[in-house]
Amino acid sequence: MAKKEVEGLSELMKRIQNMGDEGKKMTESILKEAVKPMKREVEQNAPDFEGKHLYEKKYGKLKDNIEIEYEEKSDTVFITSGNSFWSTYLEYGTKSMKKQPFMEKSYLNKKDEVRENIIRLAKERLGLK
Repeated sequence: MAKKEVEGLSELMKRIQNMGDEGKKMTESILKEAVKPMKREVEQNAPDFEGKHLYEKKYGKLKDNIEIEYEEKSDTVFITSGNSFWSTYLEYGTKSMKKQPFMEKSYLNKKDEVRENIIRLAKERLGLK
């Protein structure tokens, strides 16, 4: 049987989804691996208060709390700030604090690389490379 070349991300993901449980495991693995460069970018861009901030003293540095989470129901990967609940205040600011965006900046810097990673990893796992 001839291999059909698959180009688009949606086509690749449909093929994987049609694999059942094996495909679900593969999807999670691919997505978690693909977003690692974005996670590193978020960690690098996260404000660092050098342990002097009240919340950092209690919960640890923001960059050390950055995590990759996978939601199986929607096949979605999230980069979260874990225990660093104050990251929302930093990202968007408050009426008394200027915003210090780091998540959106990281997303915009790495979204194309993540998409390329998903395609590359899916092709590799499906033997289409």
